[in-house]
Amino acid sequence: LPWLWQWWRAASGRNRVAAVLLMGAAASIVVPVGFADATLGDVLESVAVHRWYYRQHAWYDEYLHYANLLVPDDRGAWGKRLPVLLTLGMLLAVALGAGHRRGTAGRSGRLLGHAAGITALGLAVLALTPTKWVNHFGAVAAPATVLLAVAMLRSPLPRRAGTATVIIGSAGLVAAASVAFAGPNLWRPLSDWGQPFGNHQLLDTPYVQSLLAPSLGPLALRNPLLWLAVAGVGWWWLRRLGPARAVLVTATRLGVALMLVVFTVAPLRQYPGTSVALMNLRALTGRSCGLAPAVQVLAGVEPGLGPPAGAAALTGDMRAAPLPESTPAPITEPSSTVWHDDVPSGTGIGTLQTPWYPLPGHLRGGWVTVPVRGTLSKDQWLAVQVATGDPASPDRVRTVAVPAIGPAIGDKPDWTQVSIALADAGLADAGLAAPTAVRVVARDRVAGPGSWLAVAQPRLTAPRPVADIIAGRPVFADQVSAGLWPCADQIAVRDGMVAPPALRLRAADGLEDAILYNSTFAGNGGTLLQVDRTAKFVELPSRLTPPGAPTLDWGHVDEVVYIHPAGLVDVRVGTLRRAGWTRLPTLIGQRYTGRAYTG
Repeated sequence: LPWLWQWWRAASGRNRVAAVLLMGAAASIVVPVGFADATLGDVLESVAVHRWYYRQHAWYDEYLHYANLLVPDDRGAWGKRLPVLLTLGMLLAVALGAGHRRGTAGRSGRLLGHAAGITALGLAVLALTPTKWVNHFGAVAAPATVLLAVAMLRSPLPRRAGTATVIIGSAGLVAAASVAFAGPNLWRPLSDWGQPFGNHQLLDTPYVQSLLAPSLGPLALRNPLLWLAVAGVGWWWLRRLGPARAVLVTATRLGVALMLVVFTVAPLRQYPGTSVALMNLRALTGRSCGLAPAVQVLAGVEPGLGPPAGAAALTGDMRAAPLPESTPAPITEPSSTVWHDDVPSGTGIGTLQTPWYPLPGHLRGGWVTVPVRGTLSKDQWLAVQVATGDPASPDRVRTVAVPAIGPAIGDKPDWTQVSIALADAGLADAGLAAPTAVRVVARDRVAGPGSWLAVAQPRLTAPRPVADIIAGRPVFADQVSAGLWPCADQIAVRDGMVAPPALRLRAADGLEDAILYNSTFAGNGGTLLQVDRTAKFVELPSRLTPPGAPTLDWGHVDEVVYIHPAGLVDVRVGTLRRAGWTRLPTLIGQRYTGRAYTG
C-alpha cells in the first residue's frame, strides 16, 4: 500500500485512469461467477436471506473470532491456534521495533514492515464480516505467511532495541507459543481417528479435552517455562538470533514437524481400518468411493426369526400396544409387536421379557437387531438372551447386554436399532450346542412424565456392504461427510425442489448434535424440513470393517420411512422474462418465517 500510494502520486492522469480501468476489469471477474445463474434481484434477495436467517455480528464483536479460537475443543485445536497467535505476537514485536529501525531496515526490514501492515489491515477488515463463529483467519494467510517467513530470516526486534522492548516483544511470542500448544490435538470428524495424545474417546469436559494437548514425552509443549528457556538461549548463547526470533523459529519448525507427525501416525495407528489418508491413496489407484467400502450395515436376512413361542412377561407400565401417536412408522413388518411404557399418567417404569423367537436351523453366526425408541438413559437396561434346546422350553440361556444403548442415550423421537452378535453369547467357546432361540429383556427404572422406553420385535440380521444398501437410491449426506461419499447418488435441489432421500448418511465422532438438525431446522429454513415433517428416520446398525483404533462412533446410516408416498408431483418447467433487477416475493420477515429477527 505505501508503494501504491507513492506510485499514484507520481503517475500522470492518463496512467491513473488506466490503473482504475484495470482494477475495474479485474474486479469484473465476479460477474460471471455471481450472476451465471441468478439475476441482480436474485443476488440481492440471497444476501437479504442470509442476513435474516443467520445471526449477524457487528465489527465490535470481532473478539468472538478469537474467543472461538481459544475454546478447548475442535475449534481451538493447536494447529489452528499456532499460526494466528504467532502472527499476533509478531505484529506486536514489529510494532515495538518500528521506532528503533529507522535508517537500518534495509530491504528485508522494509518487507517485514510492509507485510506486517498488510496483515494488520487484513485482520482489521475481518471485523466487518458478519459471521463470527467461522474460522476466517485463512483469508489473511498470504501476507501473514510472508510476515512470519521474513521474521524467521530477520529478527523483528532490531539489535539497538532497548531491554524493555526486547522483553515485551519476546514475552508476546512466548505467550503465543504457550497458548497455541495448549490447544487439543483434536481433528474431528474422521481425521481424528488414530490421533495421538490423550484418550480421544473421552471428550466430556474441558479438563479431559486439555489432556489432548501435544507434548514431547513428559514435557508439555504448552509449558511457558519451555519457551522462556528457548528465549533465554536466543538471548545469551545465540545473540545473532535473538530471543523473539528464537521462539518464532522454534515454534514454527516444531509446529510444522508436529503436524506432519500426527497426520502420519494417525492413519498408521488406524490401519487396517479406514482413514482419510487411506481413502486418498485408494483414489489414486482408481478405487475412489471414499468411505463406502469400509462401512457395513446390518440388514435383514431370510429366513428370519420364527413366530414367537409363548407370551411376553410384563411388569409396571410396560405393555404391548401401538405407541400413542397418529403416524407410527413401520419398523420391520406391519405386524411387528411393540412394547412400551409410555402410558398417560403412568409411572414410566416397567420391565419386559419377550417370548422366545426360534432361530432358523443350527445357526451360530448372524446378529440380533432390536429397534428401540424413547428417552434413553444409562439407568435403562437392554439385553438379548440366547438359548439352546427346545425354543418353547430352553435348557441353557446366555445373556448378552446391549452395549450400544450407551451411545444412543438421549431423546430418540425416531427408532434406532441396536445389535448383538450371536457369537457374543459364547456358546461355542463353552462347548454348548448351537443356539436355537433368542428373546429380548428390557428394564426401565427411570420414573417421570418425560421418561419412557419402547422396544420392537427383534429380527435376524447379517452384515452387508453399505454400497449395496445405497446403490441406486437417493441419499442425503450431511455437510460434514458429503465429500466422502462420491459414489452415492446424493440428492440435489432442482427446479426449486429438493429430491426426497431414501437414506440419510451422518457423521458422528460425538458431533451429532452439532450437525443433525442443520438440514431440518425450521428457524433457518432447512432444505429437508418437509421431509422431517412427513417421514421417520430409522437408524440401521452399522460398523467399520476392518476396525481400526478405538474411536467414537464412525457415523450413522438412517433409512427414511415416509408416511405417504413421496415424489408424486407434476413439474413443468417454463420460461418467464423479467427485468434483472426485479425482486420476487421475499422469503424473509416474520410474516413468512414465523420468527422474529435475531440480529
